[in-house]
Amino acid sequence: IGSLLTAVDVSFAFIFSFELVLRVVTSYQVEVIHLLRMKLAVWPEFLGRMGDRERSAVFWYLPRILRDPVYVFDIVVVMVHYVLVVMDLFVQDDLRQHGAIILLQCFKLLRFLRLVPARHLEPLITGLSQMLQNFFWSGVMLMILTYTVAIMMIQVVGKDDSAADDAEMQAHWARIGSAIETLLQICTFSEWTLYINQVQERNFRAMPVVLAIFAAIAGLAIMNMITGVIVHSAFAVLNLADKREKRLIGLKNTLYETKASIFQHLHSERLTEAKRKLSAPASDGLDLYDDSNFKVATSSVAMSSSTKYFPDESPLADESADASSMATLADHTIHDVELEQMVRDKVLQKMLRKTGVRVDQAMIVWQKIDSMSSDGVAVDVFLQGIIRMAQPLQGIDVAAMKSHMRRTLHEHAQLTADTTKCQESFMNIFDKLRQVHLTCQVEDDVKHREVRKELLDDTTKERRALLIHRNNGLKRRISVAKQHLELRRKTLSEIAPRATVLPGRQEDVSPLCSARMGFD
Repeated sequence: IGSLLTAVDVSFAFIFSFELVLRVVTSYQVEVIHLLRMKLAVWPEFLGRMGDRERSAVFWYLPRILRDPVYVFDIVVVMVHYVLVVMDLFVQDDLRQHGAIILLQCFKLLRFLRLVPARHLEPLITGLSQMLQNFFWSGVMLMILTYTVAIMMIQVVGKDDSAADDAEMQAHWARIGSAIETLLQICTFSEWTLYINQVQERNFRAMPVVLAIFAAIAGLAIMNMITGVIVHSAFAVLNLADKREKRLIGLKNTLYETKASIFQHLHSERLTEAKRKLSAPASDGLDLYDDSNFKVATSSVAMSSSTKYFPDESPLADESADASSMATLADHTIHDVELEQMVRDKVLQKMLRKTGVRVDQAMIVWQKIDSMSSDGVAVDVFLQGIIRMAQPLQGIDVAAMKSHMRRTLHEHAQLTADTTKCQESFMNIFDKLRQVHLTCQVEDDVKHREVRKELLDDTTKERRALLIHRNNGLKRRISVAKQHLELRRKTLSEIAPRATVLPGRQEDVSPLCSARMGFD
């Protein structure tokens, strides 16, 4: 049995060591090369194709992970484990029964305890860490009271002539150390009546009262106060978590209410603008394609292929419809104009402060989510971003980021195809324009050839200047479209520098540990 236990102990030592190596490689894979794929949910894919250069890079990455105190603690535990294994194999049995060796055996169990999630112990541990200051000062007050009473008992009882021949009295009240030990035993109410009766039998009439008062103050007041502080801290942490959750719920409701009120105002402006465009003459519509409005027109053309941005119903279809219902049923998004009005709302600012999120942080969340310039962020996504900012990083965040990267690459491919189609359309327009021949009629009364030639030249110059102006405008639009495309490609390369899209049919969302073909 002893040999079997030793073999199990050695196996666990190697397993823990290999787990530390896997943790280093996984951290390097995620933080440096931004690769999230794992095999069998524990084996990093990068480990299977490591060369000498990659091993050197992982080795130089090791000092960064050694800054994590949890990782250093695990290394210490594994080293203690190896020391115990060596002692089990090569040290005699009498030395292995030493107290220090037994303590090291108990220290080895901390590795197992850290692997077990203790979600219910977190409020208690947090409460204990918050009450350490009160606990320290309570202990200081207890020691001062104990030391004062101990000096009094030594001077009155320990040095009295009537108690000089009593060995038991001298053992308890002759020295400062024994007196403090006796008083601490009294404050725990362990045989405290025996000590009081012992002092009373020696005709020390006031000292039993002093000991009783000390027991009441130290045992009932200070000790219970320490226990109360611990319990109060634990309940305070639980109440704080509940209040934080309620504040987040209140923030969500406030966002919905604010969004409805903003849409009520924007709906009327949208109806007015739509009426103005419909009632405007056809010549005014050409102003939409000048240089100042080219950005808006380009974004409208780029998103025209998506039905979620362009519903079938016209904004003038139902003028009597409630804007709040349209905000709920139409797009569920927060635009930049709405965000500016929302962050100025006093109620929303108050709710954000209670939640622990500043207004600038909320705007940063919106900007990060809208990094692809989609002209809007879903309300649920915006709220989840605020909640993620107020909470620590979780595994679901990594999976969500991987899914977001896949959808982003898919949209990038679709935008690239649309841009190619637009470029082909512009090229066809150029070809058609090159085939245009301009002619003009000359009055029959003009007989002179020079006069007729001048009229033809003036008309041709005017038409040619108009075509050159339109051609330059189309070139500028194509240049801006290419700049937009390069900006999107640069943004995607920064998000996933080693990312590629495999040909063929792909799913938008795949499991984190999926072995099927997909995002690389």
